[in-house]
Amino acid sequence: MNALMKRLLAVALLAMPLAPILAEDDLKATRTPVGIPVEVTAGQEFYAEAQLEEIPAYRLERTFKSSMAGAMFFPFSFSIDSDLLVRTKKTVSGWEYFVPLDGKFTASHGVLGSVIRDGDTVGLRVNASGKMEWFVDNSNYNGYTTIWTRKVKKKDPKLTAITTEMTELTGGAVERLVYLGLDGDGNARIRHERILRADTVRDEFIFPLNEQGLGMGAVRGAEFSIQATPLRATITVIKQMTSGLGDPVH
Repeated sequence: MNALMKRLLAVALLAMPLAPILAEDDLKATRTPVGIPVEVTAGQEFYAEAQLEEIPAYRLERTFKSSMAGAMFFPFSFSIDSDLLVRTKKTVSGWEYFVPLDGKFTASHGVLGSVIRDGDTVGLRVNASGKMEWFVDNSNYNGYTTIWTRKVKKKDPKLTAITTEMTELTGGAVERLVYLGLDGDGNARIRHERILRADTVRDEFIFPLNEQGLGMGAVRGAEFSIQATPLRATITVIKQMTSGLGDPVH
């Protein structure tokens, strides 16, 4: 493989989304296949993995906009701007709430404008008997618990129950390794990050290289070779992590 092809492959790998792979009973994901050289500069990730969990969700036939009755039965509009609604909670009364990711929803009134604030949600809720309702929870906007609903109608876009593999809503960790360049003595600096929903834990490691810039490293069970110059490095993961994410992938 020539230098140009190696560079293009490295760029493609760094842009890849997490892709699931099966490891015994653990569903895991990795961004860097074992044995593939990845060219990086200081500050770039060269390895990542995450624990995935199957989350109940609904696939919406199409995005749509509609309305429902609010205070004093005056209608206000709402929209769902994503075709994937993911379960975020289940209440003691038996309602499961499904919400578009990344805040892809709106709720507004012709006079008041937007009637939601950060933390408010718009989506679908389903009870144990299968009853479906669109909802707008604008409790933050109102300053007290407020959930408006209307029944899902036959003319509304079709909803299909599915499961989806995700990390964003499970609280599970994502672990990644980042190349930080060379220190003053020519050693390779590697940062390990364990990213949780509300926190990121970082640790830095130093691995000696020989006169040709070659060396080996190991972090939390992941083993890799390093070939570094002052400007960049080529790192090949030889073995995946054996961290708290589960058993190693074979």
